Amino acid sequence: MAALPAWLVLELEGIRNERLPIEKIAEYLYVTRLLNAVALAILCYDTIILFDEEVRYLWPKKMSLVKVLLYLVSTTNFDANSYSYAHRIGLFALHSPR
Repeated sequence: MAALPAWLVLELEGIRNERLPIEKIAEYLYVTRLLNAVALAILCYDTIILFDEEVRYLWPKKMSLVKVLLYLVSTTNFDANSYSYAHRIGLFALHSPR
């Protein structure tokens, strides 16, 4: 069995220390998943609506350090955040099939 992600272990430990009933824990985890789904949707929406401005204003410019840094920051931010949110809402399994 695969280990749980660190964020989930910390969250469960904090909830357990509050001695909450299982129904409340399930509710908190459900709300957390919903909020992560909303965050992923907003991230995707923002990326889509700003893409035409990126093409219009950045792509025609000559290559520069600022352009490279902006591209690296925006793509790594999108990649890391989208993977994190998708993992937290359950799009990726916590364990691999046997």
